[in-house]
Amino acid sequence: MSITCKINEVESIQYRFKEFDLEGNIILNELGNEENEIEVKNPLNLIDGVNVFPCETFIFYNKNFSESNIYQVYEKEERIRVGWIFPLQALISKEHKYAENVYFLNYAYMALFNFFVKEGNTDKSLTPNFREDGIYTIEDFYDVENIQVLILSSMSLNKVSEFCIEDYYLDLYRKGYYLKKYDGEKEVVQADETIKISKISADMKSDPYPVHLFTDVLIAETHLLVRFHLLYQVIELIIDKIFNKELKSILVGLGAGEKKLSQIKDEFNELSKENNRIKKLFTEHISNNSLKSSLKDECNKLLLSNGRDGKGDSGLSLYGVRNLIVHDYRSISPTDYELIKEINYLFEEVVIDILISIKNLD
Repeated sequence: MSITCKINEVESIQYRFKEFDLEGNIILNELGNEENEIEVKNPLNLIDGVNVFPCETFIFYNKNFSESNIYQVYEKEERIRVGWIFPLQALISKEHKYAENVYFLNYAYMALFNFFVKEGNTDKSLTPNFREDGIYTIEDFYDVENIQVLILSSMSLNKVSEFCIEDYYLDLYRKGYYLKKYDGEKEVVQADETIKISKISADMKSDPYPVHLFTDVLIAETHLLVRFHLLYQVIELIIDKIFNKELKSILVGLGAGEKKLSQIKDEFNELSKENNRIKKLFTEHISNNSLKSSLKDECNKLLLSNGRDGKGDSGLSLYGVRNLIVHDYRSISPTDYELIKEINYLFEEVVIDILISIKNLD
């Protein structure tokens, strides 16, 4: 991988990693002219003998963080420690509790190594102007006010069944780690010393829309109405799966002679109603009752504010908001926009919860 320094609007020089010097600084030399070197200052504490190990480094973004957002990362389902996640700011500051932690520093050095060596980080880097003294800082090459670093041990990942980083994008989004720069207000998750990452349900992996929604679309879309519609598309996707599963069950009952045709007809009619499928989804596939209750309360506030009846069920209250927004959005007062914003925030949480936890849809 090459790193670029700009001489002027037309000319530039490319460098590549050479070594860490005795003080831990990063030495790069010019491509085609190895005697021409530049130095990237490394403020990390020195450790005796960096343990070089195979690892994967991933860059996420969130400008709303503190230097203390440094966590060991565990794969939740298999309970395996796989690495660390931290703001890039933690590599240029000693104002955090891990500044002298040898285990953390080893991962930090490996992250720096990957930043300046590994292919795939060039699209994340900045292009500083050429300096005659040849002295640079990490901030010259990377946005330390926004970048969050996830570094995972390859040896640990080999212990995780069929590990694929894309499977964890939803949970990382939920925790405030975004694949692209995002002007949202959500902060990086606050935890003690560890975070556990969960993968998307195997039943939802085959459809690319949910992951695409959270990694690309919502990050670029700010309009309240559009965000609600985009999230509701996931609900429609899932209740279609519920419909197909329940329909198969009904037909099996018919074929086995367990039910009368009239009974089958009644069950099919009930299943065909969208509100019934949404209620079934919320009743049977969301275990976070606190989250459901919060969403129901906010949805009911919006419904009542617009002359609609509140609902006793979280799924039905969301369906009521869906109908209000789709059919009568023009009547919603601008004073209620903050309510919709809060609904969307909770709706995101609910959708991710479903996408991670839902099972037995086939």
